[in-house]
Amino acid sequence: MPYLIILYLPVLGISVFFFLRAMYRFFNTKEYFWSILPDCEKECINSFFNCGPRRPIPDYYKKHPPLWNREYVDSLLKRNETLLKYDKEKAEQLFLAEKHIFYSGSTAVGATAIFAFLCVMMK
Repeated sequence: MPYLIILYLPVLGISVFFFLRAMYRFFNTKEYFWSILPDCEKECINSFFNCGPRRPIPDYYKKHPPLWNREYVDSLLKRNETLLKYDKEKAEQLFLAEKHIFYSGSTAVGATAIFAFLCVMMK
């Protein structure tokens, strides 16, 4: 049991660190775009789930979106074009931060689920 904790804590700590760092970058970049975008374009920053980061979509689904996800992909592509038009470098930072948030959060949840499963199985 102690070796499970020894393996779990570093994985969880590292993934939480990357998650928090990516959230910090995301909100700083979002604030930057909020200050430079005109009022009519600001809705592309706040037009999704409580102003949080969007889930990254693989390139294949950007070209061939499934029927149930077409609106999401279209709004994401429109937002990306708008942000790239105003500042390409900051837009790339925002997209990268969203990707890091998604994958580091998934890693933390996965590590916790595996740890909980192994703890239950060890009893």
